[in-house]
Amino acid sequence: MIECYNMILEAHLPPSLPPSPSPSLSPSLQGYDITLFNRGKTPNRALPDESPAAFEERVGKTKYVKGDRTNPDDLAALAKAHDFDVIYDMNGREKTDTQPLADAYNGRVDHFVYMSSAGVYLKSDLMPHKETDAVDPKSRHKGKLDTETYLREIDMPFTSIRPTYIYGPQNYNPLEEYFFHRVVADRPVVVPGHGQHLTGLGHVKDLATAMAQVIGRKHAKGQVRRREGGREGGREGKEEKVWRGKGWRERMTGVDIST
Repeated sequence: MIECYNMILEAHLPPSLPPSPSPSLSPSLQGYDITLFNRGKTPNRALPDESPAAFEERVGKTKYVKGDRTNPDDLAALAKAHDFDVIYDMNGREKTDTQPLADAYNGRVDHFVYMSSAGVYLKSDLMPHKETDAVDPKSRHKGKLDTETYLREIDMPFTSIRPTYIYGPQNYNPLEEYFFHRVVADRPVVVPGHGQHLTGLGHVKDLATAMAQVIGRKHAKGQVRRREGGREGGREGKEEKVWRGKGWRERMTGVDIST
């Protein structure tokens, strides 16, 4: 079961379908039954590289259950009517978001995959972060830390994924788009301060691959996994890659952020 924004999908793993032998293989949900639970407010959309036929096939193979995770009656009805092998909770920000779902399915689910965030880590000059790095109990994502702690306390067979900034198609937070738009419009790209502040980006397909690969892997249970691209970089370096193809390195503009 996967929850995305206010959605939940389930994945039933047939006994005849073994986990992928290598994490480098592309994930496949062939043989899984998928159920999506949401409020029914967001229409399905095709991916940029998805043909109309493939989109219709994907939508047709998915079961939809309308409901709101913040409504106790909706969650109770879901838990009463549906059993799942795997649950993906993609949008719980606070412990109170995930606790009712976890309580309803604890002991009934083989794997609970929780979408956390790399924002839980304590600020550090050593990058990229590792799973064992210190966390910040005062971070704006402290609710995700509280949720991870709760899942451990109730012995939920869970894996927590801590991605950095996610980019890719249909991103609701278009964090990488602004400098592409400015390049196309022949405008200077604005970078904060000296432009060397480290950050990390991860493509949504890589994240989806990593999340699908934890299914059926016992060693992933009870673990935290950090996910991002292979290299860290400063904002200046990332924007320079965009500009380099046009030969306009001098068009980057720094902005004083000291005040």
